[in-house]
Amino acid sequence: MPGAWGVNCEPQDGRSCLALVTREDGTVEDIGQVLEAILKKDSCYTFSIQLSHSSKYVGYNLPVRLRVWGGAQPGQKQVLLATTPLISHSEWKEYKLQFVPASNLKSITLEAYYAPGTMFKYRGNIFLDNCSVIWRCDRA
Repeated sequence: MPGAWGVNCEPQDGRSCLALVTREDGTVEDIGQVLEAILKKDSCYTFSIQLSHSSKYVGYNLPVRLRVWGGAQPGQKQVLLATTPLISHSEWKEYKLQFVPASNLKSITLEAYYAPGTMFKYRGNIFLDNCSVIWRCDRA
């Protein structure tokens, strides 16, 4: 993004951003990364990401939330680490996510997902940009 699918949003940082969608058939889009260093069990981690939503996205117009998964293997959604609230705003906002893995993890996956408590799957979108590195943090 921008430009594809008739969406001309401005990226929060740089020349492009990422959009993920959910579908009425129950399928969702995600993107993953193998990590340079293992996220260690029972350690605190944090990162930030800029998120927004487009009310016009070729029929994928409803707001969704971001779920963050960790896995022991690449592409594996083994442990749900964090979830954002429903992202319904069109302006970019920074979200700081903090988590403590219950096991050692080698990969992370960012997934578009439906509103909490939704009985019916639907077409929605979320825009992602300017994701920070994952930092070790002190537990509060």
